[in-house]
Amino acid sequence: MKMNLSKPSPRRRIVSQRSRDRRLIRSVVPGLQQRSPGKVLCSRSGFLGGLLAASLFALGALAFADESGSGAVSLSVSDAWVRAMPPGRIMTAGYARLTNTSDRPLQLIGVSSTESNASLHETRTSEGKTSMVPVSRLTIGPGETVAFEPGGLHIMLMGLETTPSEGERVPFCLETDAGPSCIDAEVRRSPPSSQRMQHHMQH
Repeated sequence: MKMNLSKPSPRRRIVSQRSRDRRLIRSVVPGLQQRSPGKVLCSRSGFLGGLLAASLFALGALAFADESGSGAVSLSVSDAWVRAMPPGRIMTAGYARLTNTSDRPLQLIGVSSTESNASLHETRTSEGKTSMVPVSRLTIGPGETVAFEPGGLHIMLMGLETTPSEGERVPFCLETDAGPSCIDAEVRRSPPSSQRMQHHMQH
């Protein structure tokens, strides 16, 4: 008994490939319907819906770029430093001066670091008792500068794998509603001279 092992003709292979292509298109693009064999057309409602979605996406992107200054981060970070700690300590604090350089309020919503678990905190004193409370959100007005300094707002750096030595730099990113602002803070035993001068002028 002889078996017919002839290969499919090129025409049959092309038709089969076209069928698979049409099924793939219909599964990915909504609004497509088969009008006649070999012709796949886009329905009027599906086409108009896709065009409207693309237009809204483009308008949203333009509005965001205009509102946020073409993606530029509006938070300026200066005088950043991290307190030097004795060897073996796995927790320390970071400080800096944050300035909103835009013409609209800026929301500080968090902080991150590749070296530790970072979070925003504030030291408060009430009725002779000092406590440290987490800060989930901080509003910085247009042109306003907020000081993160000992005894007040600060960045907690916890779970350090190694204790950073004096002179080293610790990276962290301040997260805002306009995007992150990242900086490398120097490990020091005392604040930079510019920050000490600002502290004395305010008090």
